[in-house]
Amino acid sequence: MGPLVFLLCAAASAAPFPTTGAGDSARTYHAPAVTVTTTRAIEGRSPVTWSELDRDEIRRRHTAFDLPALLSELPSTMFSSESGNGIGYTALNIRGFDQRRVAVLINGIPQNDPEDHNVYWIDVPDLASSLDGIQIQRGAGLANYGSPAIGGSVNLVTINPARERFIRAGVLLGVQEFRAGGRSPVPPDQSAPANDVERYSVECSSGLVGEHYGIYARLSRIRSRGYRDYTWTDLPSYFVSAVRFDEHSSHQINIFGAPLADGLMYTGLPKSYVTDPKLRRINYSDWSYTRTGQELSYATVRRPQ
Repeated sequence: MGPLVFLLCAAASAAPFPTTGAGDSARTYHAPAVTVTTTRAIEGRSPVTWSELDRDEIRRRHTAFDLPALLSELPSTMFSSESGNGIGYTALNIRGFDQRRVAVLINGIPQNDPEDHNVYWIDVPDLASSLDGIQIQRGAGLANYGSPAIGGSVNLVTINPARERFIRAGVLLGVQEFRAGGRSPVPPDQSAPANDVERYSVECSSGLVGEHYGIYARLSRIRSRGYRDYTWTDLPSYFVSAVRFDEHSSHQINIFGAPLADGLMYTGLPKSYVTDPKLRRINYSDWSYTRTGQELSYATVRRPQ
Protein backbone atom coordinates (compact mmCIF):
# COMPACT_ATOMS: atom_id res chain seq x y z
CA MET A 1 0.00 0.00 0.00
CA GLY A 2 2.96 2.32 0.46
CA PRO A 3 3.61 3.01 -3.23
CA LEU A 4 -0.10 3.45 -3.97
CA VAL A 5 -0.56 6.06 -1.23
CA PHE A 6 2.47 7.99 -2.49
CA LEU A 7 1.18 8.15 -6.03
CA LEU A 8 -2.24 9.33 -4.90
CA CYS A 9 -0.72 12.08 -2.77
CA ALA A 10 1.47 13.24 -5.61
CA ALA A 11 -1.51 13.45 -7.93
CA ALA A 12 -3.55 15.34 -5.36
CA SER A 13 -0.82 17.84 -4.63
CA ALA A 14 -0.36 18.55 -8.32
CA ALA A 15 -4.04 19.25 -8.93
CA PRO A 16 -4.13 22.86 -7.56
CA PHE A 17 -1.43 23.95 -10.07
CA PRO A 18 -2.80 23.46 -13.59
CA THR A 19 -0.43 24.08 -16.50
CA THR A 20 -1.06 26.84 -18.99
CA GLY A 21 -1.27 26.35 -22.70
CA ALA A 22 1.55 28.78 -23.54
CA GLY A 23 4.07 27.38 -26.00
CA ASP A 24 7.83 27.28 -25.60
CA SER A 25 9.45 30.66 -26.28
CA ALA A 26 12.68 29.13 -27.71
CA ARG A 27 13.28 29.83 -31.38
CA THR A 28 15.24 27.94 -33.98
CA TYR A 29 17.62 29.78 -36.31
CA HIS A 30 18.93 28.18 -39.49
CA ALA A 31 22.48 29.48 -40.07
CA PRO A 32 24.25 29.06 -43.41
CA ALA A 33 26.80 26.29 -43.74
CA VAL A 34 30.40 27.21 -42.93
CA THR A 35 33.20 25.76 -45.03
CA VAL A 36 36.61 25.58 -43.34
CA THR A 37 39.45 25.95 -45.83
CA THR A 38 43.22 26.13 -45.60
CA THR A 39 45.35 29.23 -46.05
CA ARG A 40 46.72 28.12 -49.41
CA ALA A 41 46.16 30.04 -52.62
CA ILE A 42 44.22 28.37 -55.43
CA GLU A 43 45.14 28.95 -59.06
CA GLY A 44 42.55 31.03 -60.88
CA ARG A 45 40.63 31.85 -57.70
CA SER A 46 43.00 33.55 -55.24
CA PRO A 47 43.90 37.21 -56.04
CA VAL A 48 47.52 36.88 -54.90
CA THR A 49 50.91 36.30 -56.48
CA TRP A 50 52.36 33.01 -55.33
CA SER A 51 54.87 30.26 -56.04
CA GLU A 52 54.71 26.64 -54.98
CA LEU A 53 57.11 23.75 -54.48
CA ASP A 54 55.89 20.16 -54.32
CA ARG A 55 57.62 17.33 -52.47
CA ASP A 56 59.68 16.20 -55.46
CA GLU A 57 60.98 19.72 -56.04
CA ILE A 58 61.81 20.16 -52.34
CA ARG A 59 63.78 16.91 -52.28
CA ARG A 60 65.69 17.96 -55.38
CA ARG A 61 66.68 21.36 -53.95
CA HIS A 62 67.20 20.58 -50.27
CA THR A 63 70.69 19.75 -49.00
CA ALA A 64 71.70 20.89 -45.51
CA PHE A 65 70.82 24.57 -45.63
CA ASP A 66 67.97 26.23 -43.76
CA LEU A 67 64.63 26.80 -45.44
CA PRO A 68 65.31 30.50 -46.24
CA ALA A 69 68.26 29.42 -48.40
CA LEU A 70 66.04 26.96 -50.27
CA LEU A 71 63.27 29.52 -50.77
CA SER A 72 65.64 32.26 -51.94
CA GLU A 73 65.60 30.73 -55.44
CA LEU A 74 61.97 31.84 -55.87
CA PRO A 75 61.00 35.28 -57.30
CA SER A 76 61.25 38.39 -55.07
CA THR A 77 62.78 36.31 -52.27
CA MET A 78 66.20 36.52 -50.64
CA PHE A 79 67.84 35.42 -47.39
CA SER A 80 70.61 36.42 -45.02
CA SER A 81 72.82 34.24 -42.84
CA GLU A 82 74.73 35.27 -39.72
CA SER A 83 77.21 32.41 -40.02
CA GLY A 84 77.73 33.12 -43.72
CA ASN A 85 76.91 29.66 -45.07
CA GLY A 86 73.12 29.40 -44.78
CA ILE A 87 73.08 27.16 -41.70
CA GLY A 88 72.11 28.40 -38.25
CA TYR A 89 70.59 31.84 -37.76
CA THR A 90 69.07 32.80 -41.10
CA ALA A 91 66.31 35.20 -42.12
CA LEU A 92 63.93 35.38 -45.07
CA ASN A 93 63.04 38.56 -46.97
CA ILE A 94 60.13 38.85 -49.42
CA ARG A 95 59.73 41.91 -51.64
CA GLY A 96 62.13 43.86 -49.45
CA PHE A 97 60.28 43.14 -46.20
CA ASP A 98 62.34 41.53 -43.46
CA GLN A 99 61.50 38.38 -41.51
CA ARG A 100 59.31 40.28 -39.02
CA ARG A 101 56.92 41.19 -41.85
CA VAL A 102 56.71 37.73 -43.38
CA ALA A 103 54.17 35.33 -41.87
CA VAL A 104 55.28 31.69 -41.60
CA LEU A 105 52.74 28.92 -41.00
CA ILE A 106 53.10 25.18 -40.54
CA ASN A 107 49.85 23.45 -41.49
CA GLY A 108 48.10 26.79 -41.04
CA ILE A 109 49.55 27.42 -37.54
CA PRO A 110 51.51 30.71 -37.22
CA GLN A 111 55.17 30.32 -36.27
CA ASN A 112 56.18 33.98 -35.84
CA ASP A 113 57.24 34.90 -32.33
CA PRO A 114 54.37 36.80 -30.66
CA GLU A 115 56.72 39.43 -29.21
CA ASP A 116 59.10 40.42 -32.01
CA HIS A 117 57.42 38.58 -34.94
CA ASN A 118 60.67 36.88 -35.92
CA VAL A 119 60.97 33.28 -37.04
CA TYR A 120 63.95 31.36 -35.66
CA TRP A 121 64.70 28.87 -38.41
CA ILE A 122 67.56 27.38 -36.40
CA ASP A 123 64.91 25.74 -34.18
CA VAL A 124 63.61 23.63 -37.11
CA PRO A 125 66.71 22.30 -38.91
CA ASP A 126 66.13 19.88 -41.77
CA LEU A 127 62.40 20.57 -41.66
CA ALA A 128 62.37 20.57 -45.47
CA SER A 129 62.91 16.80 -45.42
CA SER A 130 59.50 16.37 -43.76
CA LEU A 131 57.45 18.68 -45.96
CA ASP A 132 54.88 17.76 -48.60
CA GLY A 133 54.73 21.23 -50.10
CA ILE A 134 55.65 24.89 -49.70
CA GLN A 135 53.69 27.87 -50.96
CA ILE A 136 54.95 31.46 -50.87
CA GLN A 137 52.43 34.26 -51.27
CA ARG A 138 54.05 37.59 -52.13
CA GLY A 139 52.39 40.75 -50.90
CA ALA A 140 49.98 41.59 -48.10
CA GLY A 141 48.00 38.61 -46.83
CA LEU A 142 44.71 38.12 -45.05
CA ALA A 143 44.16 38.80 -41.36
CA ASN A 144 44.11 35.10 -40.53
CA TYR A 145 47.78 34.91 -41.58
CA GLY A 146 48.68 37.09 -38.61
CA SER A 147 50.01 40.63 -38.31
CA PRO A 148 53.42 39.94 -39.96
CA ALA A 149 51.80 39.06 -43.31
CA ILE A 150 52.25 42.52 -44.85
CA GLY A 151 55.32 41.42 -46.81
CA GLY A 152 54.13 37.94 -47.68
CA SER A 153 53.46 34.54 -46.20
CA VAL A 154 55.09 31.12 -46.29
CA ASN A 155 52.78 28.13 -45.90
CA LEU A 156 54.52 24.87 -45.00
CA VAL A 157 52.58 21.62 -45.29
CA THR A 158 54.04 18.61 -43.49
CA ILE A 159 54.34 15.17 -45.01
CA ASN A 160 51.36 12.85 -45.36
CA PRO A 161 52.45 9.54 -43.74
CA ALA A 162 49.81 7.57 -45.63
CA ARG A 163 50.94 8.59 -49.10
CA GLU A 164 53.80 6.12 -49.54
CA ARG A 165 55.80 3.51 -47.66
CA PHE A 166 59.58 3.92 -47.55
CA ILE A 167 62.77 3.79 -45.52
CA ARG A 168 65.57 6.20 -46.45
CA ALA A 169 69.00 6.97 -45.07
CA GLY A 170 71.32 9.66 -46.33
CA VAL A 171 74.77 11.13 -45.76
CA LEU A 172 75.87 14.51 -47.12
CA LEU A 173 79.41 15.85 -46.88
CA GLY A 174 80.18 19.40 -47.99
CA VAL A 175 83.22 21.60 -48.49
CA GLN A 176 83.10 25.35 -47.84
CA GLU A 177 84.17 27.54 -50.74
CA PHE A 178 86.15 30.79 -50.43
CA ARG A 179 87.61 29.82 -47.06
CA ALA A 180 90.77 31.91 -47.20
CA GLY A 181 92.78 31.39 -44.05
CA GLY A 182 91.75 27.76 -43.55
CA ARG A 183 88.79 26.19 -41.83
CA SER A 184 86.69 28.09 -39.35
CA PRO A 185 87.85 27.36 -35.78
CA VAL A 186 85.69 25.38 -33.38
CA PRO A 187 85.90 25.71 -29.56
CA PRO A 188 87.93 22.93 -27.91
CA ASP A 189 84.95 21.74 -25.87
CA GLN A 190 83.00 21.01 -29.07
CA SER A 191 83.65 18.09 -31.38
CA ALA A 192 84.58 19.50 -34.77
CA PRO A 193 83.08 17.86 -37.86
CA ALA A 194 85.54 16.18 -40.18
CA ASN A 195 84.07 18.16 -43.08
CA ASP A 196 82.92 21.76 -43.35
CA VAL A 197 79.29 20.61 -43.58
CA GLU A 198 77.81 17.24 -42.63
CA ARG A 199 74.26 15.93 -42.70
CA TYR A 200 73.12 12.49 -41.56
CA SER A 201 69.49 11.45 -41.73
CA VAL A 202 67.21 8.44 -41.57
CA GLU A 203 63.46 8.54 -42.16
CA CYS A 204 60.66 6.05 -42.60
CA SER A 205 56.99 6.14 -43.48
CA SER A 206 54.43 3.39 -42.89
CA GLY A 207 52.05 4.28 -45.70
CA LEU A 208 48.37 3.60 -45.10
CA VAL A 209 47.92 0.97 -42.37
CA GLY A 210 44.56 -0.70 -41.83
CA GLU A 211 42.81 1.88 -44.04
CA HIS A 212 42.88 4.39 -41.17
CA TYR A 213 46.41 5.09 -39.90
CA GLY A 214 49.78 6.37 -41.02
CA ILE A 215 53.06 7.02 -39.16
CA TYR A 216 56.18 8.91 -40.24
CA ALA A 217 59.45 9.48 -38.34
CA ARG A 218 62.76 11.21 -39.09
CA LEU A 219 66.06 11.64 -37.24
CA SER A 220 68.67 14.05 -38.59
CA ARG A 221 71.86 15.74 -37.60
CA ILE A 222 73.47 18.70 -39.37
CA ARG A 223 76.92 19.91 -38.37
CA SER A 224 78.81 22.86 -39.78
CA ARG A 225 81.96 24.81 -39.05
CA GLY A 226 80.37 27.96 -40.45
CA TYR A 227 81.96 30.46 -42.79
CA ARG A 228 82.88 33.09 -40.20
CA ASP A 229 85.03 32.24 -37.21
CA TYR A 230 83.36 30.37 -34.34
CA THR A 231 79.99 30.15 -36.12
CA TRP A 232 79.80 26.38 -35.78
CA THR A 233 76.47 24.58 -35.53
CA ASP A 234 75.43 21.18 -34.23
CA LEU A 235 71.77 20.62 -35.07
CA PRO A 236 70.27 17.23 -34.22
CA SER A 237 66.54 17.12 -34.92
CA TYR A 238 63.55 14.79 -34.90
CA PHE A 239 60.12 14.75 -36.52
CA VAL A 240 57.30 12.30 -35.74
CA SER A 241 53.87 12.40 -37.35
CA ALA A 242 50.81 10.19 -36.82
CA VAL A 243 47.53 10.50 -38.71
CA ARG A 244 44.11 8.83 -38.52
CA PHE A 245 41.60 8.97 -41.36
CA ASP A 246 37.86 8.68 -40.73
CA GLU A 247 34.93 8.89 -43.10
CA HIS A 248 34.41 12.64 -42.75
CA SER A 249 37.56 13.87 -41.02
CA SER A 250 41.22 13.25 -40.37
CA HIS A 251 43.38 13.93 -37.31
CA GLN A 252 47.14 14.43 -37.42
CA ILE A 253 49.67 14.96 -34.63
CA ASN A 254 53.16 16.31 -35.37
CA ILE A 255 55.95 16.32 -32.80
CA PHE A 256 59.25 17.90 -33.80
CA GLY A 257 62.19 19.65 -32.19
CA ALA A 258 65.94 20.21 -32.16
CA PRO A 259 68.16 20.07 -29.02
CA LEU A 260 70.76 22.22 -30.79
CA ALA A 261 74.06 23.91 -29.95
CA ASP A 262 75.76 26.66 -31.93
CA GLY A 263 78.28 29.47 -31.92
CA LEU A 264 76.85 32.99 -32.15
CA MET A 265 77.78 35.82 -34.49
CA TYR A 266 75.71 38.94 -34.01
CA THR A 267 78.05 41.86 -34.79
CA GLY A 268 78.76 43.12 -38.28
CA LEU A 269 82.01 44.08 -39.96
CA PRO A 270 83.37 47.30 -41.46
CA LYS A 271 82.40 47.74 -45.08
CA SER A 272 86.04 47.72 -46.13
CA TYR A 273 86.37 44.13 -44.87
CA VAL A 274 83.83 42.75 -47.32
CA THR A 275 86.25 42.51 -50.24
CA ASP A 276 89.03 40.90 -48.19
CA PRO A 277 88.65 37.08 -48.20
CA LYS A 278 90.30 36.77 -44.76
CA LEU A 279 89.06 39.82 -42.87
CA ARG A 280 85.42 39.22 -43.76
CA ARG A 281 85.50 35.95 -41.86
CA ILE A 282 86.51 37.53 -38.55
CA ASN A 283 83.96 37.32 -35.74
CA TYR A 284 84.32 40.35 -33.48
CA SER A 285 82.53 40.67 -30.20
CA ASP A 286 82.83 44.45 -30.21
CA TRP A 287 84.15 47.03 -32.62
CA SER A 288 83.86 50.72 -33.47
CA TYR A 289 84.91 53.09 -36.22
CA THR A 290 86.93 56.27 -36.07
CA ARG A 291 85.29 59.37 -37.47
CA THR A 292 87.01 58.86 -40.80
CA GLY A 293 85.31 55.50 -41.15
CA GLN A 294 88.57 53.88 -42.25
CA GLU A 295 90.01 52.55 -39.00
CA LEU A 296 88.85 50.00 -36.53
CA SER A 297 89.58 51.71 -33.25
CA TYR A 298 88.76 48.89 -30.86
CA ALA A 299 88.00 45.21 -31.26
CA THR A 300 88.19 41.98 -29.30
CA VAL A 301 87.92 38.52 -30.75
CA ARG A 302 84.96 36.63 -29.34
CA ARG A 303 85.95 34.09 -26.74
CA PRO A 304 84.97 30.46 -27.42
CA GLN A 305 81.79 29.54 -25.55
